[in-house]
Amino acid sequence: MFTPATHLLELRDGRNLEYAVCGDPAGIPVFFFHGFIGSYHQALVAHEAAARHGLRVIAPNRPGVGRSSPRSRRCIADSVSDVEQVADALGVGAFGVLGASGGGPYALACLARLPQRIRQATIVSGLGPVGEAHVLASMRPFVRRVLKLARWFPFAVRWAFAARLRAFQHDPEQLLRGLLRRWSRSDQQLMERPAVRQMFLSDLREVLVTGQGPEGLAQELGLYSRWGFRLSDIPHGARVTFWHGRSDHLVPPVMSHEMARQLPGARVEERGGGHFMVVDCVEEVIRRAREALGEHFAAERLSLS
Repeated sequence: MFTPATHLLELRDGRNLEYAVCGDPAGIPVFFFHGFIGSYHQALVAHEAAARHGLRVIAPNRPGVGRSSPRSRRCIADSVSDVEQVADALGVGAFGVLGASGGGPYALACLARLPQRIRQATIVSGLGPVGEAHVLASMRPFVRRVLKLARWFPFAVRWAFAARLRAFQHDPEQLLRGLLRRWSRSDQQLMERPAVRQMFLSDLREVLVTGQGPEGLAQELGLYSRWGFRLSDIPHGARVTFWHGRSDHLVPPVMSHEMARQLPGARVEERGGGHFMVVDCVEEVIRRAREALGEHFAAERLSLS
């Protein structure tokens, strides 16, 4: 699998933000937002397809992940300014966004807060607004309990993640096997592929060892109940495509359908597979994102001519 160089950007408040770039270096820019226990490594799944279809994928590590400095945040939308600063530093004007799993709300936050710059959003296995009771109720009981604990008793979640850190340091494979027991069969089969398994282990290391660890994970989990924006804040007619696996045990497909229902013009594409279904349909996801972005950029050039 492609291994990119990573870069550090000093932000206005003195923090460092780490990011990687993959795909086509001269392509249309797309910001990638990784999942909950994730990092820029997740974007590398799309590297070859993005290179073929002319997308330049910019993948920042969120605060507290990898070498990105920790930051106390009140809500998910607080991170939009970091994205804007990276775009400015790279000379990027308009761009697309792609969010995977827990990165979905971050992509949508950019769409809500930066409508003058965002041209298209792709959300894969995206987490919905679990701060709303009816959305949270669609999740499995164990996941609901964890999210509620993170919101009201973050110290308990920090303790649980500290135990996971010790387990990972002792035996990374054993920790991964424990996580797999709650996943769908299709996701378990994906993790039997060496490249996919290595990517996930690299994610765990970026989050648990290199990054802020349990403190950052507990804060991140609590933020999923505090988006800092509503779906109704996203401009009418924004082009959003949701992709979801029919057998997703971690984030149920109903979440994508519920979000699309609140966003006129949004589409939901269901495919076979579980939470990590994108591994097997990444070519289609990237191709469709490139087509949508190409239409927007072509229309913009036409309006300026």
